[in-house]
Amino acid sequence: MESSIVAIASHSQTSPTSTEGIHKTKGPRTGTLVLRGASLRFVSMLINLVGTFFLLPFMIHQLGDYWYGTWALIGAVIVQYHILDFGLSQTVVRFIARFRAEKGPEQTTRVYSTALAAFGGFGLATFFLVLAV
Repeated sequence: MESSIVAIASHSQTSPTSTEGIHKTKGPRTGTLVLRGASLRFVSMLINLVGTFFLLPFMIHQLGDYWYGTWALIGAVIVQYHILDFGLSQTVVRFIARFRAEKGPEQTTRVYSTALAAFGGFGLATFFLVLAV
C-alpha cells in the first residue's frame, strides 16, 4: 500500500499540468528578428541598385534627354515627400492595428483623428512653403 502511495505521489509531480521540467518553445528572439529584417532590407536595396544601374542606359535611350530629366525630377520630388513623412504612415498603421486588436474603437478613432490632423498640418505647411518659394 505504501508503495502505491509513493507511486501516486511521484506520478503527480510529473503530471502534464505541472510546468516544471517542460520547456516551452519560444519564437525567434528580437535580436534575430532585427538582424533578419536588416539583412532583407539590405538585399532589397542591393537588388534595387543593380536593377537601376542596368536599366538607366535603356531608360535614357528610350525616353530621350528631356523626358528622362522630367522623369528624374518627378522621382526626386516624390522621394522628398516620402522623407518629409517622418515615418508617420508606418506609425499610424502600427497603432491602428494594435488598438483595433487590444483597446477598441475609441482608441482607434483617436489615432485616426491625430493622424488626420498631423497629415493635414504637414500638407498645409508644405503648401505654404511651396507658395513662398
